[in-house]
Amino acid sequence: MKQRLIVKCVCIGIFAFAGVGTAYAQQHADLLKQVLAESAKGNCPESLMSPMLRGACQNQMPNMKQALSAKGSITKTEFMGMQASQMGPAEVYKVTFSSGSMMWMINTGPDGKILVLWAPG
Repeated sequence: MKQRLIVKCVCIGIFAFAGVGTAYAQQHADLLKQVLAESAKGNCPESLMSPMLRGACQNQMPNMKQALSAKGSITKTEFMGMQASQMGPAEVYKVTFSSGSMMWMINTGPDGKILVLWAPG
């Protein structure tokens, strides 16, 4: 009887944790599309980015603008899962453009501004 109770508690805990994970996942797809569209235009929007990210964006901008604008417009974002980062859990998306696709990781701070915006390569 005691073992069944422990198993039930563990199962309930797992399902509760899984529900919390999905509650926080997939919140940033629209924000990701917005910031990538702005970056393709050569902008690093202060309203969307934390100060450190904005500084990094400005340093990378000539190359980033060219790379993103060459991909064309975004046609689809697909949530791939969560990824640990130094700034906390981040959402991972496969972003499909009219001319290719890229993987992106994004997370935000308490103020809603992007802390992490990263793509491999």
